[in-house]
Amino acid sequence: MGFTAAGFCAAVLIFFSLFQSPGPHSFSNRFVLFEPAADQVELTGSFIGWQRISMKKIGNSGYWELNLPVVSGEHRYAYILNNDSQIADPTLPAREKDDFGSENCIFEPLL
Repeated sequence: MGFTAAGFCAAVLIFFSLFQSPGPHSFSNRFVLFEPAADQVELTGSFIGWQRISMKKIGNSGYWELNLPVVSGEHRYAYILNNDSQIADPTLPAREKDDFGSENCIFEPLL
């Protein structure tokens, strides 16, 4: 009888693992900004709880970059320059004003 119960439990686990709805997919996104005069650039956005994450300067090129996993769906983000001013991504036209008078970009990761 022990084998029957164990077999039943295994069948139930397999059934539920096969028919669960998939969660949100995560995509690796590369954020790039050309700001040669900046000493520091950070990224903030809805997909990271509006925390600030420092971006890496790419040599002396004036470019800054950051690679992050982002789940599927619509998101907002902006760059913080020198711990002071917030700017929207100049390469994305979809924007909206936030509650503080700044602009955020609106984007959805590509599949």
